[in-house]
Amino acid sequence: MHPRTLEEGGGLGSHSPGTASHGETAWFFFASRRPRVAKYDEGMSEAKKRVTLTLDPELLEAAEAAVDAGEVRSVSAWVNTALGEKKRRQERAQMLIEQDLVQARESDPEEYERAMQWAQRVLGVAADEVA
Repeated sequence: MHPRTLEEGGGLGSHSPGTASHGETAWFFFASRRPRVAKYDEGMSEAKKRVTLTLDPELLEAAEAAVDAGEVRSVSAWVNTALGEKKRRQERAQMLIEQDLVQARESDPEEYERAMQWAQRVLGVAADEVA
């Protein structure tokens, strides 16, 4: 692999371009078990946060296969898409639950109240934590 300087697209946080903290030239070597992953995803916006994840081998293989097939730009993009889809499903489920609660309350207020009291007992929580 070829070393890269800061001028060529490396990065050291808040240090000035082209130098490390003490004025020396900064060199970066990008190590990867797969040569195609030789640089950090330049498409990542500054609004995103960098994290480290541990993935099951079959999930990593699926993500890498999607990258190889051109379906996504990077493993990070694959994970980001999957998490976004999960978030949207959870939000949709919560909305449906809330709609069901409103409908149940309106259609049979007494049965709704009995069900809420039962849920409070089973869960051991206060009324405002159930609804």
